[in-house]
Amino acid sequence: DVILVGNLHAGAEIVAGGSVVIFGRCQGTVRAGINEGRESVIIALSFEAPFVQISDLKGTFTEKFNHPVVLHVKAGRIEVGKYDSKIGGIELG
Repeated sequence: DVILVGNLHAGAEIVAGGSVVIFGRCQGTVRAGINEGRESVIIALSFEAPFVQISDLKGTFTEKFNHPVVLHVKAGRIEVGKYDSKIGGIELG
């Protein structure tokens, strides 16, 4: 797992075996779940990244989220949810 306190700028990249939490703006590439698989999540206080990967799944995004989000795998694809949404029965927030 990786915790970043600050912003991940465009052009920067994080690669993590597990989940990634960014206490800042995510504008760079995030690759999570390399070792731990699809149960890993990506959490950011704001999200503007064009590309993310969780395990073997890749996602591209054009929308910007100016609020806390959780990216997680659901039904074989990467979805973006609000930070206070339920994932796997665990209340985040």
